[in-house]
Amino acid sequence: METRDLVKDQIEQLGRVLGKIIADFLGLKSKGEVTQAIEISKKQLKNELDIDIDKLIGLPKNDLKKYLIDHKLAGEHVELIAYYLINITESNILTGKQETKKYLEKVLVLYDIADELSQTISFDRINKKSKIENVLQLHLS
Repeated sequence: METRDLVKDQIEQLGRVLGKIIADFLGLKSKGEVTQAIEISKKQLKNELDIDIDKLIGLPKNDLKKYLIDHKLAGEHVELIAYYLINITESNILTGKQETKKYLEKVLVLYDIADELSQTISFDRINKKSKIENVLQLHLS
C-alpha cells in the first residue's frame, strides 16, 4: 500500500512541475517573449523532468509511447505536453510550415497515446484532434 502511495505522490508531483513549467511558458508568451519562453521551458523540461521536446518530436509513435512511459507520464501529463506543443505552434515562431506541421502531427499522436495511457476516450481530446486535423488539412497540406 505504501509503495502505491509513493508512486501516486511521485506522479502528482510530476504533474505539478509540468504544469508550472507550462504556466510559466504561457506567462512569458503572453508578454510577447515567445522565443525566450520556448527556450526557457524546453530547458526546464529537460533539466527538471528529463523530457527532451526536440527528441520527443522526432520519435515514432511506439518509441514515443515508451519514452513517455519510461518518464512515468500519465495520460493527463501527455495532454499537457500536447497543449504545450499547440501553444508553440500558435506562436508562429517555428521556422515554417513544415515545422508547424510536424509539431501538430505529433500532437495528434500524443492525444492517441493519452487515450491509451488513460484507458479512456475523451470527447475533449476527440474535439481537439478534429480541430488539429482540420488545420493540417486546410492550411498545412
